[in-house]
Amino acid sequence: MAKNTDIRRIETELRRIIKVSVIDITRGVAKLAEDHFKENFRQGGFVNGGLHKWKDVKRRDPASGWYGFSYKGEKRTHYSFTRDSATGKTRKSKSQKKLNFSPTATQRTVLTSRRNYLMNSTKGRVRGETVVISNSAPHAKIHNEGGIFKVFGKRSARMPKRQFIGESKELNSIITKYVTDTLTKKFNRI
Repeated sequence: MAKNTDIRRIETELRRIIKVSVIDITRGVAKLAEDHFKENFRQGGFVNGGLHKWKDVKRRDPASGWYGFSYKGEKRTHYSFTRDSATGKTRKSKSQKKLNFSPTATQRTVLTSRRNYLMNSTKGRVRGETVVISNSAPHAKIHNEGGIFKVFGKRSARMPKRQFIGESKELNSIITKYVTDTLTKKFNRI
């Protein structure tokens, strides 16, 4: 009779450990995945079988009209004018203040901004026994997959693929090690 009681106690303890382990492991995996994908932003590329650097952005290219662009909603309210001394004609000055310019925008890594909105919108969530990684930013899909988009709702332009969420060999290795270590610790307590 004592053996049956011991077996039932061990069986009950195992079921409890498995139930708690699934909850703990899915939460841990969600956090690991979220951190891994956020690290892609800091490294400036997608990690899958090594780092795949993203194509550089135009705001860092001095030859581009987008150089130093950081949207601030600035609008020109007045223009400076100069008078040509030879002809006497008045024209707009070439030394106008450049609007929406930020020197720090020329140095930030690709897909980052002052608030890191795209990176911080990447979240790992647990749904049942499943981990879901998502990004709620409206522009996340076009950056992750690439494609055609409208610049300020007007002119069409092509966005290069700059994947930051997806299948990753390194992440799979990290998750496998985490799950193995967690289960080993839990079952060594029995």
